[in-house]
Amino acid sequence: LFSTFLSFVLRRFNIKQHYKQKLATVPEDEKLIYPPPPNINPFYHHDDDADDVSTKVEEYENIKTNSLKHTKPMWCKTSSNQQDPSLRIVMSERQRLSRYHQDYQELGMIGSGSFGIVTKCRRRLDGCDYAIKRIRLRQLKTRNSKISSSSSQEKNGGQYVLPKEIFAMAALEANPHITRYYSAWVEDGVAYLVLELCQESLQKYIDSTNVETLDEQTLLEIMRQILEGLQHLHRNNVVHMDIKPGNIMVKCDGAGERFLLGDFGLATIAKAGQEIQEGDTRFMPPEFLQFECSSIELQRSDIFSLGATMLSLALGRDLPKNGPRWQNLRKGKLPPLPLNF
Repeated sequence: LFSTFLSFVLRRFNIKQHYKQKLATVPEDEKLIYPPPPNINPFYHHDDDADDVSTKVEEYENIKTNSLKHTKPMWCKTSSNQQDPSLRIVMSERQRLSRYHQDYQELGMIGSGSFGIVTKCRRRLDGCDYAIKRIRLRQLKTRNSKISSSSSQEKNGGQYVLPKEIFAMAALEANPHITRYYSAWVEDGVAYLVLELCQESLQKYIDSTNVETLDEQTLLEIMRQILEGLQHLHRNNVVHMDIKPGNIMVKCDGAGERFLLGDFGLATIAKAGQEIQEGDTRFMPPEFLQFECSSIELQRSDIFSLGATMLSLALGRDLPKNGPRWQNLRKGKLPPLPLNF
């Protein structure tokens, strides 16, 4: 009996040791957890059908009981199941510490570029949808490479140098024709901006209409709304510096189609002599390319860019990036407009 009991104790001891050793070898990134699902906001309209809520809850419970093989989403990629809000991302222990993954659920990518990526997300707390812009701080560029290498990548007092966009949008009061700013934070060298969700940019809006040019009344209404937003900016001593069809947003709500200024990545204080970041040459005034920024009022650059934007929309084609036609536009020599204008 004693030998049987001793062998039983030793066998249990070996099992426990083996179990502990096995647990100790599990990497932190493989300790998967399930973030809580977003709350359902009864006052907010979602694309999801209300009848599917119970079904999605059941699907979520089934997913939790099955073994999932999800790849960890990178900062510049969304999850492979992003289009179905019922599928929850299985996160690692490291991702759980991320405020972005803990507080928001990715629903799909809106756009991307050299600045980073914009994603449609649903906040788990209020069940509302937002656009979250993520900017890799080390990728910020200015027209002066020396300034870029010394400013955007170094740290001041342990903090990354934040993009001006955060400060510009945070300083502005809410306006119906400026993309609304909600909050911002920094994690692991990435700046996160929580912004008002719009359906699409004006460029995509025009492409989806399948017409060569918009009618004159529509263009006048777009220009009126953007001028209201621009007036609000200039009154607050802020200039946009990158007005173009891709940075004008379209939002459809109860009042109809609303046009808003978006993407304040190049915004700066309206003061002569400011450092100017290089934007789209098709919509830039000639003074910027001739390095005469210190002698002009920066508000005029926004007016020029808006005029060039309206001209491009009226013509139904892109403006030249350089060459004789580019020079003629900056001398006031405009091409003939369509006959319906």
